[in-house]
Amino acid sequence: MTVYINTQKKSKISMKYPMYLKLVNDGKKVETRLPVRFDVAQNELHQWNKAIMQFKQKDERNTDLKELQVRFEKYMRTNNDLIKHSLKELMAILLDKATLYKNWTVATYCDYYIENRVNRNIKLSKGTKINYLKATKHLKNFLSHSNLVQMPLEAFKHKEAVDFDMYMGSVAKNAPSSTSTNIIRLKTIFSEAINEELITKNPFQKLKLTYRGMSKTPCLTINQVKLLIGNEVINADNRLKFYADMFLFGCFTGLSVNDIISLSYDEISPIFNEQLKLDTIRNKTHHKRILIVQIMTEAAAHILQKYSCKKTVINSRVFPPFSADDFREKLKLIAAIVGLNINLITKISRTTCNQLIINVGGFDQIYKRAFMGWSNLSDIQNVYTTMDDQILLNNTLRYNDYLNTNLGEDFISKI
Repeated sequence: MTVYINTQKKSKISMKYPMYLKLVNDGKKVETRLPVRFDVAQNELHQWNKAIMQFKQKDERNTDLKELQVRFEKYMRTNNDLIKHSLKELMAILLDKATLYKNWTVATYCDYYIENRVNRNIKLSKGTKINYLKATKHLKNFLSHSNLVQMPLEAFKHKEAVDFDMYMGSVAKNAPSSTSTNIIRLKTIFSEAINEELITKNPFQKLKLTYRGMSKTPCLTINQVKLLIGNEVINADNRLKFYADMFLFGCFTGLSVNDIISLSYDEISPIFNEQLKLDTIRNKTHHKRILIVQIMTEAAAHILQKYSCKKTVINSRVFPPFSADDFREKLKLIAAIVGLNINLITKISRTTCNQLIINVGGFDQIYKRAFMGWSNLSDIQNVYTTMDDQILLNNTLRYNDYLNTNLGEDFISKI
C-alpha cells in the first residue's frame, strides 16, 4: 500500500495537489484519489514524509492516513500476509467512508464535487462547468459572510439554505431567476452527498424557486440586422468584422456562442446541389441530447465559407479560435458603433433567429425546434420523428427569400 502526492495533477481551481492511494499485487495495480480535504498546497509539499506516508508536523490528515495503514496491516495479518480479495475490493475495504468522510465541511465537499463530478465529466459543456463553479463560489461567499466557513456538511440544514436564498438577493444582489438557477445546481450537489450517505436530507429541497426573470431577452429587428451588415466602420476593421460575422452567423443559424466556437466540419455536409446541411447535438448538459438539424441559409453558408480557407487544426473546427469573453466585449463596442440602443449580448443572436423564423412563417413546430436546437416537444416525438431533407430545404428557401426581400439582393456581398 502506498499513499503519495500526485504532483502531475495540480488543480487549476484550488492550485493544490491531489493525494492518491495505490495498491499493487502480482503485477496488477489499482489507485484512487483520496477526498479533496487530503489535497496538498504547494507550501506543504516539503512537510510530506514519503517513507512513513505522514506529514512531518502535526496535521489532522495524519490521523486518517495512519488509520489507512492500520487497516491495511490488520488485513494482511488476518489473511496471513496474502491479498485474498481483488485489489478493487481491498480498496473499498480500506476506504471506509465513516473514516475518510467524517470531517467534510460544506466548502470542502463543494470543492470535491467540482473537481471530481464536474471538471472530470467530459459530458458536461464548458458553460455548465462554469455555472457549477459560480454556484459553489456563491455558497462559499455566503459561508464566509455568515462566519460558517468550517460548518460541517451534515450541519447545513434548511435554515441555512433559506438564509443563503436571502443572501443572494440582499447581499449578492442576484435577480430571483439567477438565484434559482444557482440553487438548482446546489441542490444537485447536495443530492450527490445524499447518494454518498454523507447526509440524509437535501437542505435546498423545499425552497420555492423563481424560474423566469421579469423581462425577456430582446431581439434585433430586420432593419437593425441590416445596419449591422452595412456599417462601414465595422467592415473596415477586420477584428470587429470577424465578431460581427460570428454574431450574424448566430442570427441566421440560431447557434449559441459555444456551439459556434466548437462547430466542426464533421457536423456539416453538402446536400441538394451544394447546399450545406448542419446536423449536430447541442452541447448543453449531460442530461439532454438536443438535436440541431437545418439546411443553412445562403447568408450563413457565406460566412462559413468566408472563413473555411482559414481552417484550424483544433478538432477540425470551422472558425478560428476565439473566446466567449472576447466575443461579449466586442459586441459592446459593435453595439455602440452601430448605435443599437440595447445591451448587445450573445443570446440576442438566438432570439433574433427565432424572430426571423417567426417573420418567415410556415415552419412546423418540430422543424423549428430542430432548427433552433430547442428541447423536443416530447421524448416520444424525438424518437419517432425523422427530419425530412426536402422539408428542411423548403423552410430554408423561404428563409432565404425573406432575407433577400428585406435586406436586399446584394446583402450577402456586404457580409
